[in-house]
Amino acid sequence: MRITLKNLFLLVLMLSLLFGCLSAGTGAHDENNFTVVGIQLSVSPELYQTEEVFAREMSALIALLDDIYHPDLIVLPEYSGVFLSLIPYLPEILTASNYEEAFEILAAKRPAMECPGDLFIRESERVESYWTGLWSRIASKHGVFILPGSVFLKDEQGKLKNRGMLFGRDGELLYIQDKVYLTDFEINILEISPGDRNEPRTVSLDGLSIGFSICRDTFFPALEEQLLGADLWIDIKANGAPFTQEEEELFQKALPERILSSGVPYGMTVCLTGSFLDLLWEGVSSAIMLEDGSLKVISEAPGWSTQEVVVITLPER
Repeated sequence: MRITLKNLFLLVLMLSLLFGCLSAGTGAHDENNFTVVGIQLSVSPELYQTEEVFAREMSALIALLDDIYHPDLIVLPEYSGVFLSLIPYLPEILTASNYEEAFEILAAKRPAMECPGDLFIRESERVESYWTGLWSRIASKHGVFILPGSVFLKDEQGKLKNRGMLFGRDGELLYIQDKVYLTDFEINILEISPGDRNEPRTVSLDGLSIGFSICRDTFFPALEEQLLGADLWIDIKANGAPFTQEEEELFQKALPERILSSGVPYGMTVCLTGSFLDLLWEGVSSAIMLEDGSLKVISEAPGWSTQEVVVITLPER
């Protein structure tokens, strides 16, 4: 399915002009199928100007996708909520040319801020309250399951985690999973702590078994045992490098290799794109299917640096 969100907005606008405004609220979900929509989210400082701006943009985006696809599950990529922690500091850090300079500016006025991770610890309670409240409201409004990517939050021991959350149709927080195999940047610069390797598991959504992994976790076969028997394996990803041919080949060692090895019949990779200061994320989102021992691409984003959607429909059990 090669369609950009920009074209979707234009399509909805045309339909609304021809037939009147689209009705708000929950779409008509197909009782015989389970539709998953992955949002290849493009991030920028403009998206995170204020909590109100982010909420407005996300609410409008989910409403649009609900009207078009009537999805059962909506997925956003890794790091989708990370930049909310920076909102109080944007006027200061946007004068910097890179993240090192931005942290130096902040730390100069805040002696207790010894590493960038301290900023996320400092903002954790605010962000967690906002994040869970926002997605709970959106999920219950549209009657849809939502996996809104990941966010940096402190756990009960005060350690910073790269955390994914899954919300139910009624807005209830159903499941939490922390990233296990962290990147060097996450360990050495942000001082994030890894999650428990034995913690990831599948969750039953409308009778289907759904599991997910967070970016680098997907490269390791260790999670296959926990997600064995899943109907769908989702990889939420923030690939912090230009999407070269080498990176494209590397992607094949992540979810495609896990699907072939585990026998999970369906998979979806949902990538972050865009930039913040000197940090860049690129990647192609896709949905794949295991058929006769081979992988078949059934939905793929047409670009690696733009905001796109991928869609997959699974038969319900």
